[in-house]
Amino acid sequence: MDPWHDLLSLVASHPRENGTAALQRMAVLLGEALEAGGLDARYAPFDAHPMAPALHGMLGLLAGILFVHAVRGRRPGVAFLVGLVPSLLLLIELGAGVPLLGRLGSTTQAHVGAVVAPAREARARVVLLAHYDTRTDLLPHAAWRVAAGGAAAAAVVALLVSGTLALRRSASARRAAGLAALSGGLAGALGFGVLTGGLFVPRRSPGAADDGGSVAVLLRAAAALESAGPAARFRFLEVEIALLSGEELTGEGSRRFAVGRFATPPDIPTAAFVLHQIGAGAGLALHGTGSAPGSPGPDLGRAVREAAAALGIELARDGAEPGCAPRALRDRGIPAAALVGVPGAEHAHRPADRPEHLDRHGLDRALALVLEGLCRLDRDLATGGADGPAGEGGAGAVCYRLRR
Repeated sequence: MDPWHDLLSLVASHPRENGTAALQRMAVLLGEALEAGGLDARYAPFDAHPMAPALHGMLGLLAGILFVHAVRGRRPGVAFLVGLVPSLLLLIELGAGVPLLGRLGSTTQAHVGAVVAPAREARARVVLLAHYDTRTDLLPHAAWRVAAGGAAAAAVVALLVSGTLALRRSASARRAAGLAALSGGLAGALGFGVLTGGLFVPRRSPGAADDGGSVAVLLRAAAALESAGPAARFRFLEVEIALLSGEELTGEGSRRFAVGRFATPPDIPTAAFVLHQIGAGAGLALHGTGSAPGSPGPDLGRAVREAAAALGIELARDGAEPGCAPRALRDRGIPAAALVGVPGAEHAHRPADRPEHLDRHGLDRALALVLEGLCRLDRDLATGGADGPAGEGGAGAVCYRLRR
């Protein structure tokens, strides 16, 4: 019997897109799953802007058409302004997270979480995060990244050339005008495909690897920690679970979570551990240290590396840090590390991202690594390890399994 079947059927078998009833329903189901594990579910509502990417794609396409028309009409200054305004709006809203066009379709969504309290007074905290919302793109992930980069590059070329033509009053320069028109039109078309094209895909992504598998791992970890009971649970480490929505809105979810949760400095040393695309493959990669230089807080990166060595898990070094969540937390002064499934999910944001494609061995390894790493942090918080049970040794001993 697959121990992951029921959880994956819950969190990874159907779309959970921002602004939909399915996402709102999933928030309730996640809360019920946490409570079934003996935890008190917490909901953190926030204003989300699910229409923002699509609206910016439409505006970019319109701007591209008007840009080409202005260049062909020998009005490079007008073309420059036409291209500049949507570019700035895009950077402000999707880059900096300041709602502009997205206000037209704003809605209330919620992060879902719970806290596993230690048996004694908490000396440190680790926040475990994953996102449960999904997105569907028009293009496969690799092609989508190329198109996004191409749109940005074409927009820069269009602005530079049109600005130069306007300053030099050389609107009759045919080659430069042709380059500007081509670049502006290409930027608008590619931007529309990247930001809005997903609306035209009839079959939606169930978001198994991105990021249902990570959510399933955190739900099982929370249930395991809580079911240990007061006598066997961690002594000094508080573990907080945070399941985010709105993350597929170019990181809006993690920005809202970081600002709301850490509006003031945390009361105890705190670090964050982001799980991303767990189960995309059997491998795992660790990004970031999860600790601040000179801070008394938990050294998450060291604990996870020691846990991997004790469990015989080789951590890969390839791939890039995921999404926006680690950066959003660091911006609030919270050290963050990320555990990423390797290789990356080739079906991310596509209808083929289904539970049957998840690597169960990768899920098992991630769950074991999370629990072992947390256990090591808790052991480190004890004075010299003297409070630990017999058999807890150095980096080679398996901490969590012995405690269980």
